[in-house]
Amino acid sequence: MPASSPAQTVPSELSTESVNEHRGRNLVLLAGFLGWMFDGMEMGIFPLVARPALQQMQSLSAPLDENFVQQWMGIITALFLFGAAGGGLLFGWIGDRFGRVRAMTWSILCYSLFTGFCYFVREPWQLGAFRFVAALGMGGEWALGVALVMEVWPETKRPLMAGLIGAAANLGYALIAILALRFHITQQSWRWVMIVGATPAALSFAVRLLCPNQRSGRLRCKEEFPDRFEKSLRPVSVAERFWRSRLRPFHWW
Repeated sequence: MPASSPAQTVPSELSTESVNEHRGRNLVLLAGFLGWMFDGMEMGIFPLVARPALQQMQSLSAPLDENFVQQWMGIITALFLFGAAGGGLLFGWIGDRFGRVRAMTWSILCYSLFTGFCYFVREPWQLGAFRFVAALGMGGEWALGVALVMEVWPETKRPLMAGLIGAAANLGYALIAILALRFHITQQSWRWVMIVGATPAALSFAVRLLCPNQRSGRLRCKEEFPDRFEKSLRPVSVAERFWRSRLRPFHWW
């Protein structure tokens, strides 16, 4: 049997590599889509459970007071927003250092587990604390999901991919709304809704196992832009930081 020539082997290898690359792109898109969809579910959970949850907590120590409910709803919502902003920074930094797939896995675990932990809260401040930590993971997944998809898909497809991922959050809102229509949420049942919010934890394991891991941002920068990377490691004085952030924008002459 004649041995295969190099000309016959190379196209076969290229074809296999192309199939694996396409499969990896689709898996990354699916992970980003599901991550954003569950983000939408998590954001839609609190408005549904806030009133019955806070009313139940207040009834354990004092008569029902609408001002108590409104005040804590505002506090917990503010904590959620601050947590989401901080999570984008925190998990973005983690993604640059350890790879986006690994960071996205941790962010999904963060928001799903701490949403589930809300089942056990007894005080409003505990609910606020868990929502803050869960929001760190949600903010991280917002940033990482988009960044990961943009890295693996070609430039011509990126606007469509961004639109699909953005639509996923609205789908998550719709799913949690359907749940609320079918199951009436009361002071006795709201905790079970938080358990539903913990289900995305299973997605984190699928992301870690199936999605191709990406190099960290520091490693890519070191390989592609060695001069800039070495310059970024140079110690910067406080005066120079102040110049860059405050005075340099006005230095136009």
